[in-house]
Amino acid sequence: MAADKTYTFNYTGAVQTITIPTNIKRVYIEAYGSKGAHPNSGAGGKSTGEYVLDPAKSRTLYIYCGGTTGWNGGGIGYNGIYGNAAGGGASDVRLIPASSGSWYDTSHSSWATDASLLSR
Repeated sequence: MAADKTYTFNYTGAVQTITIPTNIKRVYIEAYGSKGAHPNSGAGGKSTGEYVLDPAKSRTLYIYCGGTTGWNGGGIGYNGIYGNAAGGGASDVRLIPASSGSWYDTSHSSWATDASLLSR
């Protein structure tokens, strides 16, 4: 991973990971939420930030890119005279995975564990 290299993660429906090499000291993140599923839906949101890596901690980032299903705190759905559609899904970057390794397995609420949520 070069100092000025860009990595793009798209929606896959699954958590993706990247391990940052030790020569990289900080990571700049641009995260985009998905637009909703209806043609009249607004665009997804954008969030930016910089993370300074701690050499004593894991250098793996866990990334989930939201789709158009309103998952993980994404946008509200569309309920109009022409039908209904889901809102856009949220994008999420964490330093540790959920306990089951699957954030979208809401049957166990594993994505909502304190440690996983606090690592965002």
